[in-house]
Amino acid sequence: MEHHRKSGASLSEWISTYAKTHNMPENQIGSFYEYLKLKTVKFVYFRSNNTELMGAMLKKHNIDHKVNKQLRCGFAYIAECIDKEIKPSIVGFSLKEGDTINKQFSHKQYRLHNPCHDTHSEIRLLKKLHEANLIDATFCAIEDSKKTSIDSSLLSPTAHSVNILKEVYK
Repeated sequence: MEHHRKSGASLSEWISTYAKTHNMPENQIGSFYEYLKLKTVKFVYFRSNNTELMGAMLKKHNIDHKVNKQLRCGFAYIAECIDKEIKPSIVGFSLKEGDTINKQFSHKQYRLHNPCHDTHSEIRLLKKLHEANLIDATFCAIEDSKKTSIDSSLLSPTAHSVNILKEVYK
């Protein structure tokens, strides 16, 4: 896909090719492209979504987890933060297996048999990084309910994040 984008193809050709490759509606890709044109967006590029760097960080911190497929793009930033000894607060990643099927945009058949990423492994990775105190994934465990609550069966929430939630939802 990267080669096609760099080949000088028009935007409509690129969207059409991407839509066919990933079985997604062209209008959804077009809407996302329009969103990215905001002046507040800063583009960064991490080769292979920093999958190799994440492997090095796992080894450095003695975390037993093998990454078999390229990580999704959000992990690129997580790996970068860990490498720079910054502990990020993570938001928007699912920590329940079923949520990855119901909450990601794409067709369910594609998500169940994704040739590029292993979301089940990534869920385990997020939990291990949280347990190792390298990231704070507490906000990923907030339940979908009217009352703000954290599903502590998924991970142990950090005091820092709990205090933020208490402050925000007084």
